[in-house]
Amino acid sequence: MRVRALLLFLVGSMIAPTLGLAAPAMAAPSDAQLRSYAYALVEVDQMRQRLSERSKALLPADRIELQSEQRHQVYQILLRNALSRDRFNAISSMVDQRPVLRRKVHQFAMEALVGA
Repeated sequence: MRVRALLLFLVGSMIAPTLGLAAPAMAAPSDAQLRSYAYALVEVDQMRQRLSERSKALLPADRIELQSEQRHQVYQILLRNALSRDRFNAISSMVDQRPVLRRKVHQFAMEALVGA
């Protein structure tokens, strides 16, 4: 259940605005791509939690720099997981629409959390 909430939060409120909503039509993702996607989601959530704690101690003007750092870290996470911004967004759209893919992402995210 936590991973489903994570997916909804990350895809709906953080990743899409940060990386852009438009995703070109692409082929269905392989299991390897879904695993990379799930691992990226987990990593982004962990990064977001760390930065959220740091932002509490900052002045509002300093939070802008933190937001820039957050965007850079999201980009680095996608690179580490062999995902382009467009591919990540395309997979996000497909996961939203296809319960089978959502279940696979959930399984891979649990795998990432257990291994973390």
